[in-house]
This record gives sequence, structure tokens and C-alpha cells, in this order.
Amino acid sequence: MLSLAEDLILLALDDETGTFFRLTDINFSLALVGALFMDLAIRGRIDIDAQNLFVVSREETGDPLLDKTLQLISSPECSCNTTDLIRNVYNAIPGLKDSLLQSLFAKGIVEQKEEKILWLFNHRRYPVINDTEEQEVLSRIRSSVLQERNPDSRDIVLIALLGVCDLLEKIFTREELNTHRERIELLKSMDLISHAVNKIIAEIQMMIASSYIA
Repeated sequence: MLSLAEDLILLALDDETGTFFRLTDINFSLALVGALFMDLAIRGRIDIDAQNLFVVSREETGDPLLDKTLQLISSPECSCNTTDLIRNVYNAIPGLKDSLLQSLFAKGIVEQKEEKILWLFNHRRYPVINDTEEQEVLSRIRSSVLQERNPDSRDIVLIALLGVCDLLEKIFTREELNTHRERIELLKSMDLISHAVNKIIAEIQMMIASSYIA
């Protein structure tokens, strides 16, 4: 089974072109950090309440990115506030998206293609060559919303983080989003990590807006 962060990468990729669906890069990167946190929670390394995050085990998971994240948030100097910790990890792992793509490449899920743009600039694409898990995740997410299937914690997190990245319109048609908006909002409200991610995004948007006003 892939990590939540790897699932999120796959859901954001166009399978054929190997490029990302239109994204706000900072939102997506913060959502990936949120996915790492939830992976740690599912593996019993951390616990989360409405405001704070608590490390309950420092035992390594065997996943390099998860172990690096666990090490970062286990530092005695770290705040317990979930929003602060997401921000800290985001700043400490600037190449997170690329690291996850390389992990998927190593697992044979995507291939790596190098191209030249205007004969000057290197451009790397990651077409999906094994979409088995992606299709399974898509099926679960869609049935959780459209058939109101009882979702597990992974599906709730993915739906909430897809909302953070504005990626739900890649998974559902506009008509489906309008028809099932209440169900989607209910599922999104059940995930504490996405609330912390959204708080950081709102703070960034306010800073950008205030800089324009100034």
C-alpha cells in the first residue's frame, strides 16, 4: 500500500501526460505535509486533537520521508500546535513533491521522462504506468461521496486534502460536486489535519493581500 502522500501525488497527476493538474504549489505542498502527518497517525506514531499534535512513539516506520517527518516533530524545541508543526515541516523539506515522485518512480508506479523546452530548459514528466492503486483509491473516494459509503480514515483525509488543493473537480464532475456538496463538506469537516493546513493557507493569503495593499 502506498502512503497517503503518494496517493495524493497520483491523484494530482494526469496519468497520460505525467504533468500535474493545475495547482497552487504552496497549497499542494502543505497538503502533502498534512498527508505525512496522517500517515504517522495511522501508524500509531502521533496523536492529534483539535489544536495539538503529540508524538506517542519515535519508532521508525521504514519510510524515509515519514521517519524524517517524525524526527522533525519529535525535537524538544518543537511546539505541540499542529499548525506550527505543519509549517515547520513544510519549511524543512522543500523538495517534498520531488521526493515523493522519485519514490513512486522507484516503486514502478510512474516512469520518468526528460524533455527539452525550446531546446534550452529541462522538463521532467511522470506518466503513470501502474494505476492499480490509484484506481482503487478513486473508486473508494467516489463511492464515499456518491453512494455515501462509510469511508475509512484514509479516505476522509484524502477527500479533505483534495479540497485544500482544489483537486476535487478532477475527481468529480461539476454536477456531482453541486449535487453532493453537503456530503463532501461533512466528510471534509471530519479531518483535523486539513483544518490546520487551511489555517496556514488563509494566513499566507492574508499576508499576500496585505502586501498588495501596502
